[in-house]
This record gives sequence, C-alpha cells and structure tokens, in this order.
Amino acid sequence: IENTTKKELLALQETLQVEAVETNNKEFFDALSVLAEAMKIMHGVELIETQGLDALKYYLKKLVTEGKSKGGSKAAKNIVNDPVFRGAIVKAVKCKVEHPKIKKLKEIISEQLKKSEDSRIIIFTNFRDTAEVIMKELQKMGIKASKFVGQANRMDDKGMKQKEQVEILEKFGRGEIKVLIATSVGEEGLDVPSTDLVVFYEAVPSEIRAIQRKGRTGRSKEGRVVVLITKGTRDEGYYWASLRKERVMYEKLYELKERLKAFDKQQSNLEEFYELEIPNLTIYVDSREAKSGVVKHLYDLGIEMRIKNLDVADYVVSDRVAIERKTVEDFVESLIGKERLFGQLLRLKNAYQKPLLIIEGDNLYKRSVHPNAIRGAIAAITIDLGIPIVQTSDVKETAELIVAVAKREQEVKERQVSLHAGKTKRSLKEQQEYIVSAISDIGPIIAKNLLNEFKTIEKIATATEEELVKVPKVGKKIAGKIRRLMTTPYDEAEFIFD
Repeated sequence: IENTTKKELLALQETLQVEAVETNNKEFFDALSVLAEAMKIMHGVELIETQGLDALKYYLKKLVTEGKSKGGSKAAKNIVNDPVFRGAIVKAVKCKVEHPKIKKLKEIISEQLKKSEDSRIIIFTNFRDTAEVIMKELQKMGIKASKFVGQANRMDDKGMKQKEQVEILEKFGRGEIKVLIATSVGEEGLDVPSTDLVVFYEAVPSEIRAIQRKGRTGRSKEGRVVVLITKGTRDEGYYWASLRKERVMYEKLYELKERLKAFDKQQSNLEEFYELEIPNLTIYVDSREAKSGVVKHLYDLGIEMRIKNLDVADYVVSDRVAIERKTVEDFVESLIGKERLFGQLLRLKNAYQKPLLIIEGDNLYKRSVHPNAIRGAIAAITIDLGIPIVQTSDVKETAELIVAVAKREQEVKERQVSLHAGKTKRSLKEQQEYIVSAISDIGPIIAKNLLNEFKTIEKIATATEEELVKVPKVGKKIAGKIRRLMTTPYDEAEFIFD
C-alpha cells in the first residue's frame, strides 16, 4: 500500500461491495476483509506520520482490543494475530521519540499567550486520541486547555453530551479556557466564539473543512492561521490538495458572480418571483414527521402543510397517492419484524390506490442484515404488494420528490387532497380480500385461505368454529373472533374488544 492513496482504497472497497452483493461470491467478501486490513494499516501509518507515537499507541490499543473481542472484525483479528504486526507493536511501545509537531505546537501556543494573555486559541485535529494527547501536554505547561469532541461514543472513548459542549464553549468565551482542542465538531454548526489563533495540527484535503476552520478567526479583528505539516509525509499532499481545490472553488464562485451580473431578470420583485415559482400545493403530513428535515425543506419550498395524526402514511398528496418514508436504518431494522412492516404497508395499500414507499439514505446493503434479506423484502413489497419503491439520498431529495409527486397529482392530474381515500378501481376479488383481512388478527394470507376454502364471505360468516379451524393458519382464537364478529348484536358490540 506504499504508493496507494486512501481515495483509491475507498474506491476499490465500493467496487468490491457492489460485486459481493450482486454475485454473493465468497472471494469478494474475502477481498473486502483483506482490504479492510490494508486500510487499518494505512491508518496506522498516517498516525505515525502526522500525529506521533502517542496517537499511534492509542490506536494500536483499540485495534488489539477489537481483535481479541468476540464481536471484533475479521480484519482486526487477522492483523493482531500476524507476527510481523505484533513485532511492530512491541517496537512502537518501546520507542520514546516525540513527534516534532508537539514541540512546535507548544512554542506557537506559548508565543501567542505571551503576546496576549487574553488570547483565545483553537487547535483543530482529526483524531480524538490526538486531542487527548495535546490537552495533557498543554495542561502540563499550566495552560488552561480543554478538548472539544462530538457526542458519539466510540468503544471506550465517550463523546461529550450537548450540555458539556455548551459549558466548555461558555468557559472558552469567558476566558476560563484559553485553548480549545477540537475535532471536526468545532468546524461547523456550533456557536464557537471568534479566536485570535487557529492551528491546524494536520493539513486537511477538503477545501470546505479548511475554510470552515480558518473562519473561526479574523471575524471582528485580525486573526492568525498556522498549519503544521510534517515534511515528506501525506501532510504535504493534503495541504496542496486543499489549496488547489480552494483556488478552483473561488474561480467558480467568481465565474458564477459574473454570470449573475449579466443575468436579465425576468421578475420585477420578490413577490412576483414567488408567485411564479412556488406551486400552490397542499400536503397532509403525519404529526410524527413534523420535526423531520423533510418538513423543514417542504416549508422552505413554500408548500402548505397540514399536520395531522394520520392512520396510514407519512405524507398524503392526493385522494389516491400516499407516501410512506423510511430511513435506511428504519427500513433495515423493520426487517427483523417483517409482519409489522408488511402490515403497515398493506394498510397503506388498502387505503390508497397508488401508495409509494421512499427509502431515504445511502449504503442500504452495508448494514448488519444480510443483503439477500433486504433484496427479498424489496421484491415482496414491489411484486406481492405492488407498492413501488424509490430511494433518495437525503431529506432534501425526499422533499423534492414529494413535491414532484404532489405537483403531478394536484396540478397535472387536477386531483384533490383527501384523507378519506379508498381505491376507486379495486377488483371484486380485492374487495373481498380487503373485507376479510380487516378482521382482527387476520392478514392477507389467512384471508385468502378462508376465501379459497369457503368461496364467499357469506359462507365464512355462517361457518362454525369447527369448520373454521380446518383452514390453514386458523386456530381456535381466530375462529372465535370470527364467530363473535358475525353473531354479536350491534348494540352489544360497543363494550367488546378483541
């Protein structure tokens, strides 16, 4: 892997995953395991080059723990059991050389605080282990430093709760903490106070991340940015890649700015623009979806939404079209109890003429459930239930798809939005199955069994319990429920619950 980049390994991993899923060939799965070993080794090399021995030791400790645990990956187990790798671990543990970045970082921080005791400094690093090392080194010097990491827990490394994050930022703003050592969580989305100095402990290849990090200084007054680069390592490649991408981005922005200047405006004012561009659409939304990112994007698109407790579906866009939305995680988890998923979709199919299932997110086949199980579920939903499935990448794309469907229904087809939709063109056979399957504990399979046995709903209604239990999958409990339903007077049924 000496001359191979991480980008190339990730591209190879994606190719192998696709081949493994499509062919179910053991050789591809074995290749993925070997590739995982290579990526773990590459990560270790990157740590020793750009972070130092302490960060490498933290990583090796976690790798050994994973390799020895029952739930550890095959790749981790193979690496840990390799004699050459075990020898490398011994060498790393015995080695006492300090990475030159640590010494240089101490000098930079000391110089800044001598220049101004009220300085606020942020050190950005890609790794939590490195953040821990830097924090301890600065605290040894008597500097008030704290690490600032995300909320996710990773093995024995606990994340920070939101309350802890807020407290640290407040202390940083008041000057109780002088130096913040942050991972990527400090780059965006949080109200991090402006600083006098930003230090990149390692270069990042992403121009967006580099700009976000730089943006933490120089807001209200002059700021300073320092990037630490280890000569002759991937640090140099990442640094120049980031600069090149940043330059290209600025060129594109300048190009766009010039094009916008030359753009002949078609609308005279903002009100007219909204009148022309935003469709006059109404969508019913289930109350459980109200806090989702999809609803936020629908609101931004100017869609009129009516939040209701919907019996079926998450979004209703016309009298015949209703949409169920599942994230990839929700969909895969629901496969563990397929009856619940299929029952939910069957109710959707029975209530609306044209139901739609949206699966939102990426890497559907990279989850804990076997790909064959996922493919089987998708086949059953599309073929057996007749419900089309569309996959979207994120909440924004989901919102845009819902709008496209609503626009086609409400504007092109001129259909009304209704929560009391039924199938307008259901065959008599489907209606019979629907009526029988509506009985408590009777799904589509038992309904078909009953109709195949007794031929008509009338004969099911008059059948005895002894006759009913002869039908496949019908036991005494279900037979009893059918008889109670058919024989209980209406005025007495109010107080009977099955």
